[in-house]
Amino acid sequence: MYDLLKKLNTLVSAQVNDLTTRLPHLERKPDLDRQVVELRERVAAALEHEDKLRAQVAQLQQEIAGLDARVDAAIQAGQEGAARALLEEIQRLQKRLAMAEADLRQHQNAAADLIVRVNALESAVGDLKASQPSAPPTQDTAPGSITQFMPPAEGEVRADTAKHTPQPAAQKPSAPAKPAPAAAPEAEERKPWDKPKTAKQAAEWAREDAEEQLERTTGGVEHVGGLLRDIQSRVTQRMNDLDRMLAEGGLIGEDAPPAPAGKPTPSSGKPTGKPSDKPDDDLSGRVSRLAKPD
Repeated sequence: MYDLLKKLNTLVSAQVNDLTTRLPHLERKPDLDRQVVELRERVAAALEHEDKLRAQVAQLQQEIAGLDARVDAAIQAGQEGAARALLEEIQRLQKRLAMAEADLRQHQNAAADLIVRVNALESAVGDLKASQPSAPPTQDTAPGSITQFMPPAEGEVRADTAKHTPQPAAQKPSAPAKPAPAAAPEAEERKPWDKPKTAKQAAEWAREDAEEQLERTTGGVEHVGGLLRDIQSRVTQRMNDLDRMLAEGGLIGEDAPPAPAGKPTPSSGKPTGKPSDKPDDDLSGRVSRLAKPD
């Protein structure tokens, strides 16, 4: 059971790590939604395994209660040998019960933590996809349209600006003094409600808006990438804490001692803890108790 829980946590952690490394290239990964769906399926598998652990714990409790009643019946019938054998069987079952209950508690904590992490991951991916810029217009446009003035790459934008800026000065030496000071303030003091006066100005404004949107998108990708890396580190830390707790509790090996519990009471018909380590001592106590008149 512990191995299955550890494998499940390892698989989910690997999925989170894989999404973290792919996040900067989100625009080229259309299967990101499928990755989130797979993580959801693994969480559903964890919840299904939790139901199996609950059923196993309930079954062991029923078996121990039945053996406890058989011990009392054997003592009343004077069959001390059979009662001693039944007590030894109860001890073995209670060891298994303690391990199953510990597995169930650890699995519940790990599954709850994974659900929180996957929800955070899904929310971060949704925010990142919402912050992506819309697809740029295609280059197959009609002649004379505004998009003809827009180069396809940022490097070409700078080259085009450097190419076309000195042209008015070369054609008209006396005119550069007028447009040069006016162009800089317009680019800096442009208001959202201003309308371009020329097609070239509209293209320049569109390039500026595209560059600004690209910067915001890049910052959002870095922020979400840091968030997912933090999620992955928290999942890893959770797994390490789980391993440490299991190691300290002695629940990793099959021969680990069970957790302490109380002594079963015959009045309720269900044992509340494990019997004495020595079946003979427990048998003597049961004989003395049953020998007393009501």
